[in-house]
Amino acid sequence: MNSIIGSVMALESVLVADRRHLHANPEIGFALPDTVTYVTQRLKELGIEYREIGVSGIVACLGKPGRTLLLRADMDALPMRESTDLPFRSLNGFGHCCGHDLHTSMLLGAAAALKAHEAELEGTVKILFQPAEEIGAGAKAMIQAGVLSGPKVDAALAVHVASMVPTGTVVWPRGIALASMDTFMVRVQGKGGHSSMPHLCVDPLLIVNTMYMMLNSLVGKLVDPFETAVLTIGKLGGGSAPNVIPDTAMLEGGLRCYSKEARTNVMAKLDDILENVPRIMGGTSTKETIYTPILHNDAALGEAMAGPVRDVVGADHLVIMEKALPGTEDFAYFSEAVPSIYLVIGAGDEGWFPMHNPNVIFDEKALPIGASVYAHCALEWLRQ
Repeated sequence: MNSIIGSVMALESVLVADRRHLHANPEIGFALPDTVTYVTQRLKELGIEYREIGVSGIVACLGKPGRTLLLRADMDALPMRESTDLPFRSLNGFGHCCGHDLHTSMLLGAAAALKAHEAELEGTVKILFQPAEEIGAGAKAMIQAGVLSGPKVDAALAVHVASMVPTGTVVWPRGIALASMDTFMVRVQGKGGHSSMPHLCVDPLLIVNTMYMMLNSLVGKLVDPFETAVLTIGKLGGGSAPNVIPDTAMLEGGLRCYSKEARTNVMAKLDDILENVPRIMGGTSTKETIYTPILHNDAALGEAMAGPVRDVVGADHLVIMEKALPGTEDFAYFSEAVPSIYLVIGAGDEGWFPMHNPNVIFDEKALPIGASVYAHCALEWLRQ
């Protein structure tokens, strides 16, 4: 067995302990004080110098001057309750139902192995623990804070666990890996009152439901049938009682696209609906949006990483996909800035639940696999 892969495999119990602590104590967005404290304490124990970057980011460098590869793990959880019966389940109302606790543990394990093999590094490995991936804001904030400089980053690697992929399998989507996403949050101001006198009110629930029906017709009419776009409204409503017309209501959703043309076509009409329907129906509205770009996997970097990944999981367990995956990832901002590769680490079994489901359970046997992919890919890419 390759020595650095062996070093990671020997850390399996440590990886599990790190993951379970993080899983039991999830935090969201940029508000990660306990998570940052835990990760920085673990880096101190490993003898790795680090610095905090931006809000709740942590960066460390190993190796020597030369080409620089960024390894990124996201740390934030979701604002949802976990429903598993795991003994280390979260009880604080948030949940690591997307697996970011595994990513953080994997990168800590990779950092430990790379520190032990630091003399073999033919360049620099920059390790980034990133906040706020789930709200699409963390990667952009880290880049704005300067994570791609000092030293300058030449390429970047991220992994993500998947409950629908069997443990032991790694998926590499070529080209476009994940969709762009425009997240929109609209608050409609109407005029509340008694339900027996609707003529004296402006019903914001009627406004948001009208918008909902109109939005759900857009993709089928505006997107080329040979392309793919997904528009989903995930939050809709308002009100407090059956006999009260409320003052306000809200609508929140997201548009995912795999081409700039599809996005341009749908967003023009979407913005028109969100801005003008409330006005036409007698209300007013405010809108917030968050944009995450398409994530592109660099072809040359993917080819360079394929060999090391096969060293970890075997030639038959690297699955190369010629089409994009569902979903969106703010690692896309790194892929716009430097050649990047995004790999999916299988962490599921026959009874899997989807990610973002309160019952999802990830297979901890994926931890040393992901950590090995991080560490071995870094070591070998710097040698090439």
